[in-house]
Parts: sequence; structure tokens; C-alpha cells
Amino acid sequence: MSSQEHISETKVHYLIKRKLGISREILVAHWLISHMPKIMQAYAAGAGPDIRRYRVSLFEEPGSTANSTTFDGVAMLTAGRQPKVPNEPFGTDPGDDFQKVVEPYWPWHTIEQLIVEPQVEPVLNTDPLPRIESNSIYVYQFLEANGLRTPENRSVYWREHRGPRVRDHINACGATSYTVSISDNTTDNPYTAIEEYRFNDLTQWEKFHDMHEDYSDPQTRTVATAVSTSQFIGV
Repeated sequence: MSSQEHISETKVHYLIKRKLGISREILVAHWLISHMPKIMQAYAAGAGPDIRRYRVSLFEEPGSTANSTTFDGVAMLTAGRQPKVPNEPFGTDPGDDFQKVVEPYWPWHTIEQLIVEPQVEPVLNTDPLPRIESNSIYVYQFLEANGLRTPENRSVYWREHRGPRVRDHINACGATSYTVSISDNTTDNPYTAIEEYRFNDLTQWEKFHDMHEDYSDPQTRTVATAVSTSQFIGV
């Protein structure tokens, strides 16, 4: 597996949680039908922060265990420049049906650092956008860090210390990619970083999980974990 490292574009995460009484099916329908097309239209029109990629991961059984996140999913927008920070959370005054069924949400600005490049060849998919893809398992770990107060400190630590150790585990279990998005301090960030692991199947994830439980990292603490078997691809 390749171990090339580089810093990619700005990446913004939007952690989404549905309102009490809203079913997962309603959330998914409004996200895919009502909200994503608006983002795609802005992209096509050249509006917004120079959008490069836009995808959404739906989390499986949020809150089902003590360590699982309570969010229902995350929208991830990779941009050529940093979007403006709003004066209030998105959805405070709902602009579409999706924002009517979710809790108001803030953008979480990060810098994405690729530790292990995808080793699989991209599959040509000509289905119209937005579309759902479910050929990989994505695992997200939300982390806090001790003493790493600046984006520069965090980047160096992941690149020189945590990243190589995690990479060894990934290579052993056959994962296809590993990236970390590090908070850049421009917003009131919920976590220090979010790691994304991509596996071909649940067996690889379970193998990595068993190996990773033995890994002790005094500088970081995993606050929550989320697993996604479905992604919406918008851009």
C-alpha cells in the first residue's frame, strides 16, 4: 500500500443530528432530495467557496454503544478556499425541508492530511448525481489531543508520530486509505481531529479494531466512533 503523504485542500465537516421524532428514512430522503441538489447547483453555478468535492456519510446506529457518536451523519465539503463562518448555525431559519428535520449545525473547518493514499482503482460510475455508493466501509474516529494547540503542532504530530503507527496497522489489515482532518482553529471546533478509514468490508475493520485496541497514544483520545456503509456523492 502506498504511504505517500500530502496536505490537501481545506475541508469542512457538517455534523448532522435529526430532531427528536424524525425517522432515519425521512432524514435520508430530505438530505438526498431536498438539500444535496442545492449544494450541487451552487457548485455548477460557480458560487460558494470553490467546491471541489461534496459527499455525505450516513452513520450506522448512532448512539448504540457507549463509544459511538450520537450524530446521524456528516457532510464533507472540500473547497479551494475557506468558506465564511456564519453568524448563526445553519438551519436556525430553515431554508429547505432537510433543515426542518435536523438540529441547527455549525461548520467545522479542518485541514485534511492524507496519510495513506487509496490503493484501489476508481470504478467508473456513470449514474447521475447525487447518487448512493455502498461498496466500501468508512470508519470515523473523533479525537481530542493533549497539548496540541495549533494546527501546525497537530499536523506535525500526525505526520511524524500517530500517522505512521496507524499506517502500520492499516497495512496489516488491508485497508485502502486513511486520512485525518485537523481542526484549523477558525471555528469553535467540537474535536481536535477526525480520522477517516476506508475498508473493503467489515472483516477488515474488525481486524483493524482488534489490533488498534492495543495501540496506546498518550497525546490523543478517541472520543467517539462512527461506521458508515453508505455514502451520497454530490460532486
